[in-house]
Amino acid sequence: TEFEVLLEELAARVRTVQERHPGHKVVLVGHSLGGLLIRALLNRPEARDLAACAVTLGAPHQGSVLAGLGFSALARGLKYRGPLIKRIEAAQAPPPVPALSIYTPVDNMVIPPEGARIRVPGWLELETDPVSHVWLLYHRPAADAALAFIAAALRGEPVDPAAGR
Repeated sequence: TEFEVLLEELAARVRTVQERHPGHKVVLVGHSLGGLLIRALLNRPEARDLAACAVTLGAPHQGSVLAGLGFSALARGLKYRGPLIKRIEAAQAPPPVPALSIYTPVDNMVIPPEGARIRVPGWLELETDPVSHVWLLYHRPAADAALAFIAAALRGEPVDPAAGR
């Protein structure tokens, strides 16, 4: 599927960055579909060697009922609790690196709001102020929380996603 193609492309890009910077791991940050791809990448056995930590913003971790209105097969495949989500969940294990899912309680693309919740052991979740799906990219408190989480993870310290808010 298109999702698997994008997942392979993400893994290849991460490996390319590592080849250019030997001895370093990548910090993964993704919004929406990018966050779902990061989640799937972290399910892979090699994830511990690829990433230092991960942050998702507004990821449709359980899909969205709006997916049925999508123009592409990829968009339509993001159905709430649909087959793609079930495949990702079937491979799910606690993330091998610190991982944070940031979501908004009023996401206008990930519907119902429960669709943005990951609820996987080992993942931290942070609910932001009520902002839209796209505005989550520009929401300063969400960015501050993500940066605080990343900084703590890179220092090997306990991570508190609320610290940046």
